[in-house]
Amino acid sequence: CTLTDDGREIAEAIRQGNCIGVSDGSFKNSFGTASWILQGATAVGEMTGSCIVPGQPEDQSAYRSELAGLHGMVIMIESLCRFHNVPAGSVELACDGLMALQKGTTDSDTTHPKLPQYDLISALRHALKRSPIKWSTRHVKGHQDDAGMELDRWAMLNVEMDRKAKEHWSTQNAVQITRQERIYGEAWPLWIDNKKVSCDIRGKVTEIRQGKAALTYWARKQRFGENPLTIIDWKATGLAMKAIKTSRQHWVTKHVSGFCGTGKMMARWKKRDTAKCPRCSEDEDAEHVWVCQGQGANDVWDKSILALKEWLKTQKTQSDLATAICSRLSNWRYKTIPDDSLYPATIRDMLKEQDEFGWKAVLEGTLIRGWREVQQEQLTRTGSRRTGLRWVTALIQKLWDVAWDQWQHRNGVLHEKDSAILLTEVDGEIKDQWAKGTREITEDGKIMLRMGLRKVLALSLELKEGWLIRARAARCRYRTRAELAEGTYARERNVMARWLSQQPAR
Repeated sequence: CTLTDDGREIAEAIRQGNCIGVSDGSFKNSFGTASWILQGATAVGEMTGSCIVPGQPEDQSAYRSELAGLHGMVIMIESLCRFHNVPAGSVELACDGLMALQKGTTDSDTTHPKLPQYDLISALRHALKRSPIKWSTRHVKGHQDDAGMELDRWAMLNVEMDRKAKEHWSTQNAVQITRQERIYGEAWPLWIDNKKVSCDIRGKVTEIRQGKAALTYWARKQRFGENPLTIIDWKATGLAMKAIKTSRQHWVTKHVSGFCGTGKMMARWKKRDTAKCPRCSEDEDAEHVWVCQGQGANDVWDKSILALKEWLKTQKTQSDLATAICSRLSNWRYKTIPDDSLYPATIRDMLKEQDEFGWKAVLEGTLIRGWREVQQEQLTRTGSRRTGLRWVTALIQKLWDVAWDQWQHRNGVLHEKDSAILLTEVDGEIKDQWAKGTREITEDGKIMLRMGLRKVLALSLELKEGWLIRARAARCRYRTRAELAEGTYARERNVMARWLSQQPAR
């Protein structure tokens, strides 16, 4: 930081209530900086400061840089007030990051640990709460100078801090200075394996508690053969799962584990008399859904791969990598021999490594880290600000789309070609609902049962499926309410019952 007169002018401005502060951040290549300025009614005695954004490279973002600028500014004001014994006053803070301004300066006694950049947000909120200063905030539209607009005082200071933050980024990134992780005023830090957790604390704790156990289980089951599971890009898989809607998450989980409604499982659950595939009449398990070459399946696959190829092109994927992905998936599905001689050595090595895990694993969303690394080299070479992690996360979602297309086509054939199988399954489930009776079902569910079994079985297949969904939901609601009654309110109910039993009759 730089200051004149030991900050007396700014300290007086705080007392008088006319102190303003403006900050901005800079972020590129997983490295962030921030700069800020404090002024009174005029620029006389102004104070400025700059910092490197704390945290690991994977923690960095433009949002984090904005938060770091606000935090640095507040800590500077806190130090100044302590030095000059300022008991009260007011400051107006401003930056062009609206989300950082809103989340970082919220007056709250709690900070949800799922918030992105939890550590910086909690440190900033604590600094604001322990200060005797009255704070107000202002959002300034960024980069107003690019639009040729007439700039007010706030905009000019924001432009100046933007330039200063970029200059600080250039000088500090050039020397590769060691990044700090500790943040002044942080309420309590969580460290795992000598790395501080900056966000999603619950997820990180769950991962450290259960992740190793899960990997040990899959290693014992030899899901990926004898290969070390540590080279799989689990982070990308996790991010991809978080990015898709809940219904698709359920489908991916069921299909990867094999517990989806395939012929094999439906026969095991006694929901169907046969385990045959509706498209080719072979026994159908989860993998067969993807490799089946029966009625129309090949056309759907080729169309999906073509769409994937176009998407890879729009994402500026390294050309050899894009070709290898699409070709190798089709080689795996059609059981043809791949030709890797045209690829460079880096691609061949990566393909060989993925071969050991299998290409079924690719459709399941478990790719080796080499994919991300090859694409990162391409992005760095072209000067792109995107990351290989972001690319592979989006790729996994697209691969699940390819897998989903086969599942949807298979279901379409099943409905059209052999609706009698579905009809038998649905009728059987409806009869099961009647056999369970009205004991464990909500009142609206009991009304549904009053329709009569014969009347429900006479409905169309679509209406029967709708009826089943409502019936299952009614039983689920009943169980949930019963569990709540037994758990949450059991003690209160017992106390009330004892008290009522002691009251004299009237």
